[in-house]
Amino acid sequence: MKGKTVIFTVNNVQSELYSLLKSKGLDAESLKKISGSDDLRGYDNIILPFPSREEGFDFLPQGCRLGELVKENQLVTGGMLSDKLKKEIENAGAKYEDYFENEAYVLKNAFITGLGALKLLLDPRHD
Repeated sequence: MKGKTVIFTVNNVQSELYSLLKSKGLDAESLKKISGSDDLRGYDNIILPFPSREEGFDFLPQGCRLGELVKENQLVTGGMLSDKLKKEIENAGAKYEDYFENEAYVLKNAFITGLGALKLLLDPRHD
């Protein structure tokens, strides 16, 4: 990612992602909530929490839609973006990347999830 990035750290996974990206030297900031309509204008990249569904966007101002807050040429990244949200992003002139449309990501995620499940099943400390 080039430019300035904002990550919505509304859960532990997003907080870990933020820490990892900062440790790799990415110019990133963490936000838990947007207070005004201009809060996203200064960023080139926006990383949404997973799943990226409008009903879970408690970090947006009341009654505000993400499409109203993004600007032209921004990159909005998330997982499981709805068609409605994709359209809003496109209408604003921004681009989106849905990592669940990337087959390599989906397969790797399934593999890691499967390994974690097996570890829990085989661990005698867990009944």
